[in-house]
Amino acid sequence: MVEAERIFGATIVNSEGKLVPTRYVAEQHIKEDCGGIVPSVSDWLSRIRPEAWMSRGYSLPEPDHKESDT
Repeated sequence: MVEAERIFGATIVNSEGKLVPTRYVAEQHIKEDCGGIVPSVSDWLSRIRPEAWMSRGYSLPEPDHKESDT
């Protein structure tokens, strides 16, 4: 909702020419998509199913600092 307000401003003009709070419009869209609620970041993150690739820590090989004899 904050991002919508940042992009579109605090209010928008609807098809009837009335000012409508952008946050209200964004909230309604989110509720439509998320079953009537506005989930928190915690709600989203707690439902991520970890995959093996998400926890693999790959380390890069150390660079070879040998001087060449050229």
